[in-house]
Amino acid sequence: MDLDLEFVCDRKLMEYLEAQVWPEPELINVMNHVLRPGDIFIDGGANIGFFSILASFIVGPAGRVEAYEPSSSSFEKLKKNVALNNKNIDILKRALLDDCHSSFIFLHKDDPGQNSLWEESDEKEPILTIGLDDTSAKHAKLIKLDIEGAEFRTLSGSVETLKCPFIVCELNLEAMERAGVSQAQLRGFMRDLGYETFLLPAEGMPMLVPPKTAILPRFVSANIMFSTIEAVQEVWRVVNI
Repeated sequence: MDLDLEFVCDRKLMEYLEAQVWPEPELINVMNHVLRPGDIFIDGGANIGFFSILASFIVGPAGRVEAYEPSSSSFEKLKKNVALNNKNIDILKRALLDDCHSSFIFLHKDDPGQNSLWEESDEKEPILTIGLDDTSAKHAKLIKLDIEGAEFRTLSGSVETLKCPFIVCELNLEAMERAGVSQAQLRGFMRDLGYETFLLPAEGMPMLVPPKTAILPRFVSANIMFSTIEAVQEVWRVVNI
């Protein structure tokens, strides 16, 4: 990857690698268990492309990755990093949302990875959006959404897409509050469609969360997974205790 210490997203990744740990190991655990050669992976909020590139190696030449990143600075890094790696990644300078239109993204003063549609700042950038139904998401094995509180709007704006067996979402309660949505709304909407909520460990099997049990991330945010018990047991057949 084309990493530059002056770019905060690059610096964060380098700090993980220098400490010999993976960023978001719980997401990598899901990717390694769920994705197989030939699968499709949708990366919403691809940032500099670390997870897109990892997925591209897992799904192989017969598979495909679609990486969506709306902000210009991160997209340029994404483009460089994809060019250095596999050719089975399609990159699109779009924000995943509920449909196709133009909008603005507010730029975080320090970290482009925290740019969002909701938190007003002194700087903003015009962007184009795209709905999940206008992507390959309905054929995907795994969708990852790290889109700073826009997860509910993106998922609830989809009609055909929500047949994907595994959807990993960032649960950022502060960002969701700014977007005017609650954890209960997001999880309730997904449960009405047949999805259960699972906590994701760095290793091992996802943990089913009862519908009325609230999730309180230890840090600013955490990844959760929407799937079914049947789909999870097909992938995780053994539990080590």
